Amino acid sequence: MAADWTFRPVRPWKLVVPIKGVIFDVVREVVAELLGEDQWDQAVEAAGFEGAYTSLGSYPDQEMSTLVTLLSEAAGLSIEDTLRTVGQHGFRHLEARQPELVAGIDDMGALLHSLDDVIHVEVRKLYPDSTVPQFSVEDQGPDHWLLTYSSERRMCHLAEGLLLGYAGSRDIRTTITHTSCQNLGDPTCVLDVTVA
Repeated sequence: MAADWTFRPVRPWKLVVPIKGVIFDVVREVVAELLGEDQWDQAVEAAGFEGAYTSLGSYPDQEMSTLVTLLSEAAGLSIEDTLRTVGQHGFRHLEARQPELVAGIDDMGALLHSLDDVIHVEVRKLYPDSTVPQFSVEDQGPDHWLLTYSSERRMCHLAEGLLLGYAGSRDIRTTITHTSCQNLGDPTCVLDVTVA
């Protein structure tokens, strides 16, 4: 598919903290996998960015916002669907880099309950200056949780995609529904997560 790389204004996100290069690397890998090797370079060039991202580096949120906007247009997807797709396909790339982050976590409830207390603690050890979203989990019954996501980046759809990627890697049939969203003006995002 030929992409139209004309720059258009980016949908305003509340962007205040840098994003680690490892996330840029994962997005690049997913784009190469789904849209072809050239698409990432074309988006970076169209945005006017240098594009030399290193895993340990930190880069402006605006660069990710702009790239996601351009890539969503190239793919014919909404920004939310683009983030969800990147997360879903990117999970295995993240797990391949840091398998210890989810080692031994083989069910959705355990994963959800470990996001802040285990996984993000380990992420901060690997990337001390990283800013990670905050999560809280409410058990709603067997195989049913409400996950509250809070982040100034408002990338809840990426988090949703990562959860779906984890579920797919473990053959866990999972449904996730947004019941509130920061991108719609709510103070937090709440994801209703069920496992069949």
